Amino acid sequence: MEFVIMGAILVGMVLFMSQSNKKARARAEEHRNSILVVGTDVMTTAGFYGRIVAIDGDAVTLESPSGDETVWSRLAIREQASIPFAPITEEEAAAEDAAEAARLSASELSGAGASDADSAAGTAASASAAAPEVTGHVTPRSTDSAFGEKKDESGSAWK
Repeated sequence: MEFVIMGAILVGMVLFMSQSNKKARARAEEHRNSILVVGTDVMTTAGFYGRIVAIDGDAVTLESPSGDETVWSRLAIREQASIPFAPITEEEAAAEDAAEAARLSASELSGAGASDADSAAGTAASASAAAPEVTGHVTPRSTDSAFGEKKDESGSAWK
């Protein structure tokens, strides 16, 4: 008789725990679906921050702050979150503005003695030397794998 009562209590506890787990999973899925809206800033389970630009079934396309788009599984979206940039103080912002102004005035002074055409060419040359033109994204690749496979910076093998 005692074993029957103990068995019934044990079965009741297992059923209760499985029901609460199902409810928790259902709540998590409902929350995930509520934040999966185009234009929402999210964070993935891998720690990637991006903005949802497209949803196609279980595939979610995220745009990084640099404008690159990557496709993620719906289950990889952890939560709605903005990128946690470090706060900048007014003094730091003023120092950055002053440094930018000094750099711009130095580039203008470098072409002051030349004719207008030479000055314009000198300013364009110094501007291009200061900020090189970005033509496209190149993924660095290496063979740092223990198996000699070639891998890109994300760690996935490529051929």
